[in-house]
Amino acid sequence: KQINKEMGLTIVVITHEMSVIEEICQRIAIIDESRIVEMGNVIDIFTNPKTQIAKSFASPGGDRPDRVIGNRLVQIIFDGNSSFEPVLAKTILECKAPVNIMFADTKNIDGKAFGQMIIQLPEDENLSNRVLAYLRTQDIIVKEVEESV
Repeated sequence: KQINKEMGLTIVVITHEMSVIEEICQRIAIIDESRIVEMGNVIDIFTNPKTQIAKSFASPGGDRPDRVIGNRLVQIIFDGNSSFEPVLAKTILECKAPVNIMFADTKNIDGKAFGQMIIQLPEDENLSNRVLAYLRTQDIIVKEVEESV
């Protein structure tokens, strides 16, 4: 980043190491079978990947549960600003509803914290809908996910 800033040079890095990309890159091109399938700002690709290959790089699933059956699951994506807000704590207090954290992952990209979380909503449908509605009023991306995550 320093060389780019001071000398105005563009540096091309080819790697499978996402930690390197998170640390030093501003833009990324995802290549699959010798074709660029997704390209853009690192923050945009890591917080909202469009292709399956980008999702596999941006959202490592090693610690994610293979399958969860039961209550609704919601993915919460935090951008660099919202990750410092106690969104989950405020949701629990505001809705008076328990939620279960099924998976959480954070990354430091360009000096800001980015992350995602998969939570399990309460069994009660009305309470579950209230939690989901509240989450959607926060400065985060909220997506319902399939039973298999």
